[in-house]
Amino acid sequence: MLRAQNITYSLRDAYALTLVGLFFSQVMLGSTGGDMMKAYIVVAEQKSRRSASVVSVIFDRAFGLFILLGVALVASLWEFDLLRANPDLMSFALLVLSMFTGVIVMCWLFFSPRVRQLAWMQAIYRRLPAKGLLARLEQALANYKDCPRTLLVCAGISIILHCGFICGAICATKALTSQEIPIAACFFVVPLAHVAMAVPLTPGSIGTGETSYNYLLGCVGIPQGSLVAIIMRSVYIVWALIGCICYLKRKRRVDIAIEEAKQAEREEPEVRDDTPPVAFDDRSDEDVQLDSV
Repeated sequence: MLRAQNITYSLRDAYALTLVGLFFSQVMLGSTGGDMMKAYIVVAEQKSRRSASVVSVIFDRAFGLFILLGVALVASLWEFDLLRANPDLMSFALLVLSMFTGVIVMCWLFFSPRVRQLAWMQAIYRRLPAKGLLARLEQALANYKDCPRTLLVCAGISIILHCGFICGAICATKALTSQEIPIAACFFVVPLAHVAMAVPLTPGSIGTGETSYNYLLGCVGIPQGSLVAIIMRSVYIVWALIGCICYLKRKRRVDIAIEEAKQAEREEPEVRDDTPPVAFDDRSDEDVQLDSV
């Protein structure tokens, strides 16, 4: 995701940054709290590419959640008979389908030149505040449109990782019970639990994760959902401790980058962001009509 924005990070640095984000996800609101810290670090280290840095981190999380919904959607089709017998699960399946479809429609609207030039879209954009900042963020997001191969690779990696943690939850369940476990159903309910954990309600989603696991696994006949969540949280904490070490080692470099940015701001009032500010056509409707003539 960073390379698509022409931001160079080594695999080692990207991995360390991911562990740092995992650490802060255990202490900040929701499981997405670590993304805020990742964005902060990347922006501090890439001060000339601030917009692209923020977009890369946000898009990484959004793209991962989108693929997670896709995994749940495929699993719901595989276990459709079970969902049809349980009204709650069927409601969740319809919600997943709606969210997945909604994301696709929103992306189509965003990247469609014909839709972007509609009069009402132009009117909305002209009333938005901070249009310069929005233009840079928009251009950074549009960069991914020109990198379909990168998105396919990211999708493949994301699917492997999601299936990995789902299998981890299945192994934790097998360690707690000798009953038969509906494997395909777990590929549907475990992603839903992680989507719920992304909501910033409590630090590290404490309580939210346990409640989600307990309810959703209970819907497929597994009563040990809370214990499964605790086991999974213990695994995350081990990796988060490694992330804490990575953060302490990286903190000095981040502090130096921030100090350099402050020094540059004192020498030059405005820090230049080299992301081209290309956005919606900001001309009036009359000008557009004259140009078309």
